[in-house]
Amino acid sequence: MCDVAGSIGSVVSPVLEVGKWLVVPISHQFKYLFNYNTNFKNLEKEVKKLKNTKEEVHDQVDAAERNLGKIKQNVKDWQNDVEKAITKVEQLIQEKADNQRYSKGLCCNFIIHYKHSKKAFKLKRDNVDPLLQQGKELGPVSSRTNPLLEIWLRSSEDYLAFESRNSTMKNVWDALIDENVFMTGVYGMGGIGKTTLVQELGRKAKMDQLFEDIVFVEVSESPDIKKIQTAIADNLGLKFENESERAKALYSRMEGNVIQTRELYSLPNDVCKECGGLPIVISIIAKALKNKSRLSDWKYALQELRAPSPAKFTGFLEKDYTKIALSYKYLRDDELKKTFLISSLMKNNTSILDLFKHVVCLDILGGVNLTMEDARDRLDKLVDDLKDACLLLNGVESEQFAMHDLVRAIATTIAYVDHHVFTMRNDVERDWKDRDKLKKCTKISLPGNNTIISQLLPSDLDCPDLEYFSVSNMSNPSFEILKDSFTMLSKLKVLNLVELQQLSLPSSIIVLTNLQTLCLDNSEIKDFAIIGKLETLKVLSLQELDIEVFPLELGQLTQLRLLDLSDCRQLKVITPNVISQLSKLEEFYIKGCPIKWKHEVLKELKLLSNLTSLELDIEDNNVLPKDFISKELRRYKITIGYEYYEDPRSKYLRILEIACNSPISQEELYGINNVEVLRIVKSLDDEEDLDKKQMLPLFNEKVIFTNLMVLKLVNISFGRIWKSQLSTFSFQNLTQMMLVKCDKIKHVFPFSIAKSLEQLQYLMIKDCKVLDKNVEKERTEVVNFIFPRITKLELTDLPKLTIFYQGTDALELPILKTLKIVRCPNFTLRCQSFQDNNEDGEIQDSESKSIFFGQKILSYSS
Repeated sequence: MCDVAGSIGSVVSPVLEVGKWLVVPISHQFKYLFNYNTNFKNLEKEVKKLKNTKEEVHDQVDAAERNLGKIKQNVKDWQNDVEKAITKVEQLIQEKADNQRYSKGLCCNFIIHYKHSKKAFKLKRDNVDPLLQQGKELGPVSSRTNPLLEIWLRSSEDYLAFESRNSTMKNVWDALIDENVFMTGVYGMGGIGKTTLVQELGRKAKMDQLFEDIVFVEVSESPDIKKIQTAIADNLGLKFENESERAKALYSRMEGNVIQTRELYSLPNDVCKECGGLPIVISIIAKALKNKSRLSDWKYALQELRAPSPAKFTGFLEKDYTKIALSYKYLRDDELKKTFLISSLMKNNTSILDLFKHVVCLDILGGVNLTMEDARDRLDKLVDDLKDACLLLNGVESEQFAMHDLVRAIATTIAYVDHHVFTMRNDVERDWKDRDKLKKCTKISLPGNNTIISQLLPSDLDCPDLEYFSVSNMSNPSFEILKDSFTMLSKLKVLNLVELQQLSLPSSIIVLTNLQTLCLDNSEIKDFAIIGKLETLKVLSLQELDIEVFPLELGQLTQLRLLDLSDCRQLKVITPNVISQLSKLEEFYIKGCPIKWKHEVLKELKLLSNLTSLELDIEDNNVLPKDFISKELRRYKITIGYEYYEDPRSKYLRILEIACNSPISQEELYGINNVEVLRIVKSLDDEEDLDKKQMLPLFNEKVIFTNLMVLKLVNISFGRIWKSQLSTFSFQNLTQMMLVKCDKIKHVFPFSIAKSLEQLQYLMIKDCKVLDKNVEKERTEVVNFIFPRITKLELTDLPKLTIFYQGTDALELPILKTLKIVRCPNFTLRCQSFQDNNEDGEIQDSESKSIFFGQKILSYSS
């Protein structure tokens, strides 16, 4: 027995000893399980900082390259390492999300959580944290860094197209686009409008993207060369490290730093000749070859330009296909190429939001775990890059884009040849009837009145690789999508059926198990039951549908991230407990809908923790929950208490419009202070105690709007807008102010507020009956300088207005461009430093008056 006991003891003792050694590492491993959520939160927090630093460095690199800077290798290496680290983090976060969605079994969860938590901890420690620290220590990204300055060009407001000018204009323009002309002169006696004509040509050349940069510099009769060089350099954002290299640096910065190098000989001219003198082609090729210094690059470009186009294309396509296709080949990555090709399927002046709906689920925008906001930012950058390459153009409005017809034709051809994209622009009958080619088809974009699609549906649309199917303008009531139309489209991700004249969708739509985007804008759809079964949907657009009640079936779309119900003019009721089910919703657009909002339904919106973009109208501000507008909202257009109006060209992201009948405090603005555009109107239920209101300011002293850029007040009943002791930081970024029909206000600004509005550029005051001065005097000293940045001043229908500011003999408006004074019979304005070349505007009145601009007197009368 003793021997046995001794044997047991000899076994137990080592086990205990080993146990002691294992306690520390095992407890350390358990920390990965205990800190699972913490490790991921820390990782996500730090990688967000890293992304911000990455964007900052990227901007610095862009600026440095524009200023002829050579980017340091350690900066390039850091950028590459950051991209790799971010990709690893996003993949891990996606793995975590997939595990939560599909995991089964407690033990399995523990093992996976342990592995993921450990990866998260090490990724932060070994990758993200060191890269963040390196980012802080990078220093200058190149040997030259300089913020880019805005290139000044006169607007076209002053230009009058006299018939006598037209022939001269045409001659100069023809010379500008002639590749063999390198210098053009305009001559004539003084005062006939040479400067104005040249400025107008510059504006037109800039708008048509004829040149990348346009600089306007006035040269005197006895030119100061150094001064001229400095002016050009300032406009181009160029600084000289060595004054002796001034001319050389300017020369390099202006045609690029490669085109005149001796090694290239005549290649640039040969390439330009192959462009056939067409400005759009020259611009595109120039952007593609900018800063290409290797001889092989130019030889390859020339070879490509001279190569025949695909044999099946004739006419201008045969001549110009290779020219624009070359620029497409030079795009730096697949994201740009794919975005360009999808853009070619859209009509001109399509909104970037609509483009976003079409591309966000097509694996075009990088990063599997991007939020909708991150993807939007990414798309904005891609669109800007394509505009820089002259492959996209600005649309009519700020959030739109367009494409030159020639570029579009080439783009759809490239899409057809390289990616089997079928459109009407390559309507080759035999190809549509070729079943083998249809089976390779990846995208189809057609107008609804086309006969081909009705011939193909349903049995012949056998496209197993089709991921994008768009049929627009389906206004023909005889056209019908039959019940089996989608049976052979198993990979379809995006389905766009605009103006579909059917009450319900075909039953075969439920076989589209990969469908992520569905757009039914302006359709006749009434039956939404089947849409609720599309569980994979992430984007649903139902603009301008005639629905009266928010469909209950939409509550089943738990993966939905973007929902657009804009301008559904019959939509009045939203059933409770439906919106709150859309827990992953990030963007919600429901403007232009006459909904009778209830307090409990609006509270549901607050429960959507991922929501970052919101557009809606609320008729009754009494139903608003406290702190309704969350600080997480990055984009919003919200109207409270009156009919919504917005400038369609608005470039701002955060717009709030409210009806008001009592002084506004920060609390009454629902705690929000990041608004960019604020419009306030008189409430319809405004109380009658106007005498009391006349003594009260609209904004109390606690109101802070550090990001506010535009303020418009319409028909308010207050006698004052601000209290004089208001924080000067509150409105410091205000650039535009409009005051309309405010009949109780006698003066707009207290002096203390006026002097803090250094960014104000546009001031418009109209139809204010008792207003007698713009700035109220608060001090005895004379101050001559109030609004240094105003470029446009409009004063209309102000019968009592006499002066701008009582405390000054003259008002300095050094960069004023437009002055409009209409029906202000008692007003005299004295301005100093009003530049002659800025003079513009409309001055009308019932009595003769004078406006003084320094030593010059401008008389006006009706």
